[in-house]
Amino acid sequence: MEAITSSQRRPWPRPAGPVELADAQSVADDDPPWLEFWALLSRWWLTILIVTIVAASATWIFTKYYMQKWYRADAVVTPVAKPLTPGSSPLM
Repeated sequence: MEAITSSQRRPWPRPAGPVELADAQSVADDDPPWLEFWALLSRWWLTILIVTIVAASATWIFTKYYMQKWYRADAVVTPVAKPLTPGSSPLM
């Protein structure tokens, strides 16, 4: 069996996706600036979704079962004058 040289090796497979930009191909100038980023990230949508769900679930489980509950209430108490009795005049 012969040794495989670097020129005989196949490149690593890239994840398949709906949009792939060639190195020479670029987004037109009249397209929105986020379109280029979307084209680059569109191949990784499933990985991004799974990582987001795992991170949100881990955060929820940690806060639900392991963090200590803290309750704090703030109140401002202001004095209120007693109402005058009916029939009395404030001039008296």
